[in-house]
Amino acid sequence: MGGVRILAGSNQLALAELVRCYEHLYNPTSAGHKDTRMCNNSWAEIAQKMRMNDNECRRRWRSLRDKFAKAKRRVTHKKSGAAGGTKAQPALFTSLQWLEKYIKQRPTATNMTILQDERRENVLQLPNDPCGRYVLHVADVMRSLPPHLLPECKLKISTVLYEMEQKAAEFSQQPQRQQLVCICK
Repeated sequence: MGGVRILAGSNQLALAELVRCYEHLYNPTSAGHKDTRMCNNSWAEIAQKMRMNDNECRRRWRSLRDKFAKAKRRVTHKKSGAAGGTKAQPALFTSLQWLEKYIKQRPTATNMTILQDERRENVLQLPNDPCGRYVLHVADVMRSLPPHLLPECKLKISTVLYEMEQKAAEFSQQPQRQQLVCICK
């Protein structure tokens, strides 16, 4: 595992290049990946070359790997509505490009259901609609609440909406004449 020269200003890149020499440390399909003794010996060698202890090397490598994965996500998954064009890739992303085939993106999951309801689309598309603005305001307020208060808040809002739906159903079942009287009051 010969002479990788370590420069003071490029410790991250030096660490990455040293780890690159030991494929079993980053490749989960490598035969030695689960061999604890082999991995410990490799980290000890890297730590000696880096003039650090092996736990610090491991910690820094995990941080470096995680930063690369985050940069990869940013480059490959632009947010909806993001400006087009090309953006300069972070230096870390380009220097750790060799790691890309070993970093797998986990599928994300959410506990929120996405509604394909016309009313929901109208709320999102028409911010000038008073009901839509109010719903967005309620959502902003709920996001600012501590997590332990959210279930109670949701329950109270749901209860009020249910009661209003019941009143609306009762109102719509009344004869047309009474509705006019109620509207005129």
